Amino acid sequence: MYHISNDKRSRSSAMFLYEALLVLLKQKSLTHINVSDVVKQAEIGRTTFYRCFDSIEDILQYQSDIIFEKCGTYMHRMVVVEKMYKPDDTFIKVFLEFWSSHYSIIETLIAVDRTHIIHRSFKHMLTGLKAQYPDINIPYYDYFVEVRTAIAVTLLTQWIKDERSVSPSQLVEVFKDQILLDQFLYDTVIKSEEK
Repeated sequence: MYHISNDKRSRSSAMFLYEALLVLLKQKSLTHINVSDVVKQAEIGRTTFYRCFDSIEDILQYQSDIIFEKCGTYMHRMVVVEKMYKPDDTFIKVFLEFWSSHYSIIETLIAVDRTHIIHRSFKHMLTGLKAQYPDINIPYYDYFVEVRTAIAVTLLTQWIKDERSVSPSQLVEVFKDQILLDQFLYDTVIKSEEK
């Protein structure tokens, strides 16, 4: 767990620790990095580390949560405030457009095999977005969150692994095609059974 207060010094210390961790990750695997390595690289005291974080993985969780919060703010602004997207664009388009310029944390989390952090950060972002609209009741909300998380995180992860070779607009079409593919497969199976 992380414990970053909203003051500038605390946020600055957290960023120094994150940047130090990134440097160390170029030299060795996450499992071989310890707190002493990170504080030495960051030139920050061990007490400061533990004031901010409980573990090294918490540094990654904190950074991921920050970027996902920015993503939620961006999505809200683009969809609700600026009305830049139509409902048939799906949430995937605005989501991926944000990540097309903020992908480094996702690349890092994939590289260190910590994609569960992406899942937690996405759910945290959804919670923040939902809190803006307390009167909206989404039936089976827990399932809504799990389905959105699975789709968004899996799509984002694969997109990053493919080095973002497909544009967000193209991925929206891929996503829509996948939904239509279910109907096509169903129709094909039913027709083959009728013969």
